[in-house]
Amino acid sequence: MKFLKLSLLALYAVVSAACASSPNTFEIKVTGAQHFPEGARVLVYRSKTIEAPKNIEFLKDAPFTNGVVTLTGTVENPYIIALDVVPSDSEYPFHRVTFPLEPGETVIEFTGEKYFSLKGGKYSELVVNSWNNNSDFQDVWKALLEFDGDVKIPAIREEYMTLNTRVNDLKSELLTKAYKGTNDPMAKLLLHGAGYWDKDVEQNAQSIMSLSKQLEGTREAKVALKRLLKAQEFQKARSAVQVGTVIKDFTAEDLSGQEFHLANVLKKNKYVLVEFWASWCGPCRAEIPHMKTAYKHFNKKGFEIVSFTLDSEREDWEEASEEEGIPWIDTGDLLARTSPVVKMYGVSGVPANYLVEGATGKIVAKDLRGEKLDEKLADLLP
Repeated sequence: MKFLKLSLLALYAVVSAACASSPNTFEIKVTGAQHFPEGARVLVYRSKTIEAPKNIEFLKDAPFTNGVVTLTGTVENPYIIALDVVPSDSEYPFHRVTFPLEPGETVIEFTGEKYFSLKGGKYSELVVNSWNNNSDFQDVWKALLEFDGDVKIPAIREEYMTLNTRVNDLKSELLTKAYKGTNDPMAKLLLHGAGYWDKDVEQNAQSIMSLSKQLEGTREAKVALKRLLKAQEFQKARSAVQVGTVIKDFTAEDLSGQEFHLANVLKKNKYVLVEFWASWCGPCRAEIPHMKTAYKHFNKKGFEIVSFTLDSEREDWEEASEEEGIPWIDTGDLLARTSPVVKMYGVSGVPANYLVEGATGKIVAKDLRGEKLDEKLADLLP
């Protein structure tokens, strides 16, 4: 994919040269290239302030030069960006760091493929180091990374998932502590953008609304409001697509341009799995080999799959479909998260799926992964 146009590169060159002495000047320096395979590169990107098929825009796509990647420019108000270190031939990251872009120097040093340290301004120090510098978090993170066991065995998989949950819970606890420990509206809004979430959904929404109003006009406020309104819209849609309800119908085309109507597919099969995925989704693609095995076993018994991609580029969708050898009905509209189909189902993340009974159109199960899909199909199609 082409992330940077010449005009954007020229803009950064001009801004960097003209504003070298500006109090709003920033410099991000990434080091630690030796911990990654040769050819690894750095992607730096941010969320768009308006809804679009491509929800992010790239600020940097560059390989390490003498072990370093540097990004310079100016920023008026702090806002959240993400930095990925990725292989030379892929966009699936070795590691991702989400932090505030703010004036001054920010140094991210990778001390391992999955470990890093950050030194920067007051906001990045608060948002990132509130959890990354915590010894308890690092201990649990290390245990997760070094976990050695066959996750195909239920008991071991349960142990792994428990450890993974502990990592997420501890990070959430530390972000909450940082949030409650500051009265700075910008700091609070940036913490929301970096993953803080009040367990009280209504209180969380009110907090974001209040902070965005206080910081009206700033980039982070615009992104926060967009994200909140979208989450509320998707939550409402999801509540109408639950087990026991009739699946919402849709029409979409496959890569050859052939149109498929979900209602017609349901009429011809006993059970249909409606699967949402994307070429850039690692967990989605990791699940495909298992789905292919299940498809081969149950297809003749009346089982079909209709997949719908959240890709925005035909080339990406086509390439991934060919690489995975997808044998089922493979559809999409290349509108990504702005797709009417995605909005109708309230799909905020992938993979996501719904198993539907053909005769009634009712959803009998959702988010079936691995053995759960096999077990459910074996029960329904003995």
